[in-house]
Amino acid sequence: MPCPPRGCYTQQMINKDQRAGPANLPSAVHQEKLTLLLQQSHIAAYISVGVAAILVAVLWEQQSSDRLLTWMGGIVATASVRVVMYQSFRRHPPEVDENSHREFIYFAATLTYFAWWGIGSLWIMPKASYADQIIVLYFMIGLAGSAVAVFSANWPLQIGAVALLLLPIVSWFFAQGSLPEAGMATAGLIFLLSATRSARVLAGTIDTNLRLKHQLINANAVAERLARVDELTNLYNRRAFNEYSRLQAAQAQRTGNPLSLVLLDLDHFKAVNDSYGHAVGDDVLQHVAKMLRESVRESDICGRIGGEEFAILLPGTSAEKAQVVAEALRRQLYEIPFAFPDGEAIIHASFGVAQVRGEFSDALQQADSALYAAKTAGRNRVELCDNVTPIRRPGGEQSRR
Repeated sequence: MPCPPRGCYTQQMINKDQRAGPANLPSAVHQEKLTLLLQQSHIAAYISVGVAAILVAVLWEQQSSDRLLTWMGGIVATASVRVVMYQSFRRHPPEVDENSHREFIYFAATLTYFAWWGIGSLWIMPKASYADQIIVLYFMIGLAGSAVAVFSANWPLQIGAVALLLLPIVSWFFAQGSLPEAGMATAGLIFLLSATRSARVLAGTIDTNLRLKHQLINANAVAERLARVDELTNLYNRRAFNEYSRLQAAQAQRTGNPLSLVLLDLDHFKAVNDSYGHAVGDDVLQHVAKMLRESVRESDICGRIGGEEFAILLPGTSAEKAQVVAEALRRQLYEIPFAFPDGEAIIHASFGVAQVRGEFSDALQQADSALYAAKTAGRNRVELCDNVTPIRRPGGEQSRR
């Protein structure tokens, strides 16, 4: 299937646009927040391991080396799980609607990591040295501050990380009962509450910005679709079909591959509107469009280029093969009556076929001449432009209906 040009819709893209919308907005925002979270926390995992190593070095003379190395080993192990999960997300990003267990594992590993930091800090903190206790508290507050920024894309993870870091050591200081420890605990608690509020404001701002971003993306996609897709039939409109066809014609010239164009115009369509009403006429157009979509290849391009006129571009197809395709479509349309609430009607069309050998506009004129020849020869038939004499239609488009 040839690649569509930038800014041009294939039928698959049209169908995708129909599925996109407000229902998918929360999923799209969630996915982008997850991506942002992973990007920020990946480097932070390495940095926090370095910070842990510095803390071990500071306390090396005051605490058992076995205890410090055991704690450091836990830090490295839990940080490694975070890094592995990041690499998993990087290699295989989750789909918008995917309910990934990997996300749960990553969150669990992250919270376990900070729980090891928070509870482990009490285990490695020298109980006899007030100065070392202040140093440990200083490290924990600094790490909590960085967690607010690093996990800004996910408020529950922000709060969980900050709480796991500060609540154990703040509670321990309060439990000591002396005024200095109570003062330190109060300062830590104030920071915890302040960080919690700041985290929520920051996360809310990010969420709002991402929602506005995706709403704008959806609005632009809808506008693009309205500019290129016929609303009634969900096919290309004339402008988009011609634009894509010109690019395909240029590609066919470069590669030497055949490219053919089929035009079809419903016969006596005005009589259908006059007899059954415009609502039935619209249903007929939708019926024809559905038949075209279901009958042609994925690489073929269908468009509604006029009131009851349709066009099909067939890459890799000679005019003779395109004529066979057109004849099959003609028979399918004619042999299956169109049913509507008040009865049924026989719908048939005239077809003109031309091979694109140079400019698309030339092929369009040739196919139009073949279509007019099919009309003048009695309608409900297929004509190949090579078999007809170029004709300038005297009455414009209306004369062939």
